[in-house]
Amino acid sequence: MGEKLLNLLNVARIENASLIFGKKFLPLITLITLITLITLITLITLITLITLNILNILNILNILNILNILNLF
Repeated sequence: MGEKLLNLLNVARIENASLIFGKKFLPLITLITLITLITLITLITLITLITLNILNILNILNILNILNILNLF
């Protein structure tokens, strides 16, 4: 009987410790996850904008080249 009570007490201690751990570190984990997501979204947006900018410059150069060819005739 005493051994079962001791086992129950140990289980209760483990559950209590995990609850305290969860309460202390959950906001930190959530904050890190949020910062990571914001960083990823920002990086993807930045890469997309840079790519679009390069494509736009290439398009302008192509138009200028076409105008130059038309000017030759």
